[in-house]
Order: sequence, then C-alpha cells, then structure tokens
Amino acid sequence: PMAFDPDRFALADVIRRHAADRPDAPCLTYGDRTQSFRELDARTSRAAQALRAAGVTPGERVVVVARNSPVFHELLFA
Repeated sequence: PMAFDPDRFALADVIRRHAADRPDAPCLTYGDRTQSFRELDARTSRAAQALRAAGVTPGERVVVVARNSPVFHELLFA
C-alpha cells in the first residue's frame, strides 16, 4: 500500500490507492454501467495526461461543464 503524505496528497491518489488494493471492485455506477477502480484510474490518468499536453499545470484551475456522467468524475480526479 502507498504511504499517506499530507504534503503530497492529491485527490487522484484516493482512486489510485483503491485501484491498487481492489482493482476490480465497483467504483461508480451510472444507469446499467459500472466502472471499476482500475477503469476509473486508467481513464483518469489518460485525462490528466491530455490536460498536461494541452498546457495545464498542476494546481491550475480547470472548469468542467458536463452532465452527470462518468466523464465528470474522470475529469474531477484527473
């Protein structure tokens, strides 16, 4: 398990830790679709990489306007 360091904590660490401990456990359910911690972690990582590639730096604010969907949480944790 990853050690908790309050000086380096990021919201994405919560998902990353659960993905490491229980990757196939259900994380989010929308309608008839359930996303595991592993899936959310992978999609969150891809979204974070895309934001970085677009020039967004850590700590910078990003506005997300979206309907309730898995994409909202993927961007939140990215």
